[in-house]
Amino acid sequence: MANAYVSVAVALLTFGVGLLGLFLQRLLPERHMSAGSRDLIVAVMGLLSLVLALVLGTLVGSAYGFFASQKADVESLCARSLELDLDFRQYGPDAEPLRKA
Repeated sequence: MANAYVSVAVALLTFGVGLLGLFLQRLLPERHMSAGSRDLIVAVMGLLSLVLALVLGTLVGSAYGFFASQKADVESLCARSLELDLDFRQYGPDAEPLRKA
C-alpha cells in the first residue's frame, strides 16, 4: 500500500511542478526565450524522456521476471502434488484419507 502512496505523491508533485513551470514562464525575461534556449529545453526534455523510458522498461522487466518466477513455482507445486497423489494411489485404500486431504 505504501507504493500506491508514493506513486500518488510523485504524480501530484510532478503535476505541481508543471504548473509552477507554467507560472514561472510568464515571469521570464524575453532574452531567455530565444531559439537557443528553446532548443536546449527540447534537448533536455528528450533526454529525460529517454531516461524515463529506460527506467520504466527496467521496472516492467523486473516485474515480469518476478511473475515468471512465481508462475514457475506454482506450476512446480501443482506437478509435485499430482505426483504425490499418484504415489498415494499406489498404496491402495489405506492412503485414501491422505489423498482426500
